[in-house]
Amino acid sequence: MPIAYYLYTEVKKMDAKDLPLILTTEHLQELSGLSMPTIYKLLEKAERTGMFPVRRAGAKWLISRDGFLAWLNGELEKHPEE
Repeated sequence: MPIAYYLYTEVKKMDAKDLPLILTTEHLQELSGLSMPTIYKLLEKAERTGMFPVRRAGAKWLISRDGFLAWLNGELEKHPEE
């Protein structure tokens, strides 16, 4: 098995309390495995619809850890597509 495949498929276990209260786009990428362009689209949608708490600070996105994880786990109210 190629090493690159092994590293890509290895699951990294992480406890939510080990994450900072405010997540960055890099955290979201690590948690979700999504590409950065997809993460930016997701954040723009979250900002528009209130899917989970996000704020923009200049060029940076600030994401609520608890809000994002609740959304990721399907615990937040579903919002219709715009």
